[in-house]
Amino acid sequence: MRMIFTLLIIALGFFLSCNTSSSPHTPQLPQFTVEDIARATVSSLFHKDIDSIETNIIEDLIYTSYDQTVIKVKIDHETIIWATETGRWRDHPLDSKITWTEKKDTLTIIESYSDGSTLKRKFSTNDFK
Repeated sequence: MRMIFTLLIIALGFFLSCNTSSSPHTPQLPQFTVEDIARATVSSLFHKDIDSIETNIIEDLIYTSYDQTVIKVKIDHETIIWATETGRWRDHPLDSKITWTEKKDTLTIIESYSDGSTLKRKFSTNDFK
């Protein structure tokens, strides 16, 4: 019994040392939630202060609200689609395309237009505290 306990302690120590290493192959955990991404998207699209935007998740949709306006947001991998509360989803080929990227503590919302131009807005983790 003592031998099994000793082996468990050694295995646990090995496991913990492997998972706390800072090797370049250790994946970085996401810094931003889907609510953060939705708030940043609405802030970017409608030029609203991020602190004035609230979120609520119902099923697979993120509902954001500001000034009695409700915007629905869908996030599919790096793509973001939005609609007003009762309006159409902005997924037509002529609508701007919205994507997001995360690098370290920076979230970037990118709006790409059919003419090839883009608009980028960056947010830091401090913007969501």
